[in-house]
Amino acid sequence: MWFLIYLVAGLCALIAYYLHRNTTYWRSRGIPQDPPHLFYGNLVGFRKNNVLHDLIVDYYNKFRKSGHPFVGFNFLHNPKVFVMDIKLAKNVLIKDFSNFSDRGQFHNVRDDPLTGHLFSLDGKRWKEMRQKLSPTFTSGKMKFMFPTVVRVSEEFVQVVSEQVAGKSIIEIKDLMARYTTDVIGTCAFGIECNTLRTPVTEFRTMGQKFFTEMRHGQLLTAFIFSFPDLAAKLRMRMVPDDIHEFFMRLVNETIAYREKEKIKRNDFMEMLIELKQKGTFTLDNGEVVTGLDVGELAAQVFVFFLAGYETSSSTMSYCLYELAQHSDIQDKLREDILRALEKHDGKVTYECIKDMRYLDQVISETLRLYTIVPFLERKALNDYVVPGHPKYVIEKGTQVIIPATAFHRDEDFYPEPEKFDPDRFSPENVADRDSVEWLPFGDGPRNCIGMRFGLMQTRIGLTQLIRNFKFSVCERTEIPLKYDPKSFVLGTIGVAGLCALIAYYLHRNTTYWRSRGIPQDPPHLFYGNLVGFRKNNVLHDLIVDYYNKFRKSGHPFVGFNFLHKPSVFVMDIKLAKNVLIKDFSNFSDRGQFHNVRDDPLTGHLFSLDGKRWKEMRQKLSPTFTSGKMKFMFPTVVRVSEEFVQVVSEQVGGKSIIEIKDLMARYTTDVIGTCAFGIECNTLRTPVTEFRTMGQKFFTEMRHGQLLTAFTFSFPDLAAKLRMRLVPDDVHEFFMRLVNETIAYREKEKIKRNDFMEMLIELKQKGTFTLDNGEVVTGLDVGELAAQDKLREDVLRVLEKHDGKLTYECIKEMRYLDQVISETLRLYTIVPILERKALNDYVVPGHPKYVIEKGTQVIIPATAFHRDEDFYPEPEKFDPDRFSPENVADRDSVEWLPFGDGPRNCIGMRFGLMQTRIGLTQLIRNFKFSVCERTEIPLKYNPKSFVLGSIGGIDLLVERV
Repeated sequence: MWFLIYLVAGLCALIAYYLHRNTTYWRSRGIPQDPPHLFYGNLVGFRKNNVLHDLIVDYYNKFRKSGHPFVGFNFLHNPKVFVMDIKLAKNVLIKDFSNFSDRGQFHNVRDDPLTGHLFSLDGKRWKEMRQKLSPTFTSGKMKFMFPTVVRVSEEFVQVVSEQVAGKSIIEIKDLMARYTTDVIGTCAFGIECNTLRTPVTEFRTMGQKFFTEMRHGQLLTAFIFSFPDLAAKLRMRMVPDDIHEFFMRLVNETIAYREKEKIKRNDFMEMLIELKQKGTFTLDNGEVVTGLDVGELAAQVFVFFLAGYETSSSTMSYCLYELAQHSDIQDKLREDILRALEKHDGKVTYECIKDMRYLDQVISETLRLYTIVPFLERKALNDYVVPGHPKYVIEKGTQVIIPATAFHRDEDFYPEPEKFDPDRFSPENVADRDSVEWLPFGDGPRNCIGMRFGLMQTRIGLTQLIRNFKFSVCERTEIPLKYDPKSFVLGTIGVAGLCALIAYYLHRNTTYWRSRGIPQDPPHLFYGNLVGFRKNNVLHDLIVDYYNKFRKSGHPFVGFNFLHKPSVFVMDIKLAKNVLIKDFSNFSDRGQFHNVRDDPLTGHLFSLDGKRWKEMRQKLSPTFTSGKMKFMFPTVVRVSEEFVQVVSEQVGGKSIIEIKDLMARYTTDVIGTCAFGIECNTLRTPVTEFRTMGQKFFTEMRHGQLLTAFTFSFPDLAAKLRMRLVPDDVHEFFMRLVNETIAYREKEKIKRNDFMEMLIELKQKGTFTLDNGEVVTGLDVGELAAQDKLREDVLRVLEKHDGKLTYECIKEMRYLDQVISETLRLYTIVPILERKALNDYVVPGHPKYVIEKGTQVIIPATAFHRDEDFYPEPEKFDPDRFSPENVADRDSVEWLPFGDGPRNCIGMRFGLMQTRIGLTQLIRNFKFSVCERTEIPLKYNPKSFVLGSIGGIDLLVERV
């Protein structure tokens, strides 16, 4: 223990020294610098309210007239050279390039091959790769790929034409990104993405994911960026597994298919395959090196996609934004384009595009005013004394920042720098300007190798748009644009006291149960008893396996660490019943995060606790009675009839269909209709805003992994800190939808048979009397062997009711209920129930077993459902387990898909109703069988907290 304390103290002292050294680095050398923040350096406000572009420009302007060749700058906690003098920039990039040829970025070719791309490589590896790739980006090779890009651009024009249809408001940013995605997909991978027609594709999703999701939390990510060489030696990785696997598989399959079928195409992939097949390659110095291996090839294609997708689409978007505001410049550009096209018989050819001089000026000015990458980075390989400034020494290993975006806004280089003026890039003006005054692609031997390709796809795209369409601003155009800071935040590591507190906290939690004499599998320091969760183990399996380890032990509960948090893991069915029912008053809370004031969508019944939960439960209970279900029944039936029609159209006579997505679309339409009173029509149009926003809530986090984990681990503290969980766009969409629906219905006095109508009645009621007589306010706006037997049962009951699907008819389908109950047992969607002890609780008959106040209690529902003492042959699907006689002989808490007791699922009746209706309609009309594409057994998604299969579920479907 003392060793751990000394170790942590020593480590904290080392960190303190390191931070002090870095914050005084430039001051101790007599170099001017704005005093840096201990952790954020000279980027205070970064990721909160300041965009990196603005921070760089503001810092540059503070020292612009000082005459210093460079000043000190701390990028977060790392001291860096901030170049002020254009001559020094030229030395670094060109004249003295041999001393600044490295970028100092993370790359780990062995373990993380996609990081081994030209942008990140350094030293000999970079030089060899640059010489291998340079021939693939010559003007001749661009001409080789030109027709492929033109073909995509023609489809681009067609898609825009369909959206415009005369004169329309369109959102150009997403449209440009879809165009560049299709260009890159075709030219880099040789695949037809068709993102222009189908915006949500796996190819685009994986590309976007790289920019929005981190493999690690903020702390480890910051470590990798701060210490790239050490991170590589520690064999750390940066690219998330699913992105790595997707692109590596795509490259391998493409290479294998082309080599086997001897396919040749005019694209980047073809050139790289030739390099791979070449075996050896002779460098300019005569040295012979090997060609590309698959990992190197994949890395170059990967960065080609990332760079081309983001920079070109953004440049085109900003260009159209400026042209819309400057109709005179747009008209002049159109004249230039039409003139060149007329000269080339109206055809967009390589030579035609090169004739469009003014187009190049417009693009160059866009890249000046909207510099996508705000600075260039280089690393000193040896100490470097700035010529003419002996006091200014750039020490070996120091990173150098060249503030490209600040040069582009310097009025000494560009008078009236905020003005959009393409004439700055007339041939005469360019000839009078130093090349390093315009740096969107860098300069010197390490400039952007893909510059020609990026400009080519931008020129072609803009040519097609300007020749066919006129762009103007409208009432929805935001002027000026607001930028969203996108770069990583360095998670702060506190001083020694905080380090010691963290060490104590982790040690306390890992020994919590052992110190109390409660059995527990030894927990991992961070993952607790969930080692492998979200990587290769499904939560459902982890819970069942842990339960089975102690099933015959006789303990009422055992210890369990949910990640680092000690929790009670209930083993005894009697204790489960106490927690859920008998002693519910002590376990009425769930202990989940909710912040009604700042994040109103978290104030739902599942998350609320205490008095708030009790009031909300009593307000909502009347809306889920059997009478109210009957009220909504016709609405659900109407959706189910459309459901049958859609399935019928897919089946024809006998077809294989993917049922998982189909079921999700059915339930989306039911919920949309019943909860919001809107016609989503997801059955016919799978990609709708309503469904997208719903899916987004489950797949995207508002915060990074570190803050999200903090929110879940310390929900009360997170709420007091006014943290939020729901992403802004999801919050705004649903709040707007609810507000508009309420306003419209109240104004037009519309009444509908849906859930929204009942909630509006509660809102209008003003006050509400609870069971205890207390008056509270109403709601505010924030607030398959059994298949034949089943078919016989369904048809028998329908015949009794003249073939009509009514509320009474559904209630009579006893065997249908048995089938659904058995499905929920075998496939328990939510594997655990959670409660929180409000006071210390001694387990009856077990005085040693105390659940302390505030402790989370886990009831492993999915494990109870697989316990052979409750359900013999538990892996077998047997609806007869839920015959009336068997249910009567079983304790209610042995079946918990909806929980039990006063805090069971309030929406159970509605959920079962839409399931019964949907299954009735399917079973009466279709027969379902497994086929060669049916995966048996199913594979489940290890990243999901609920039981969800990976991919779809294919079944053979035929009409009956």
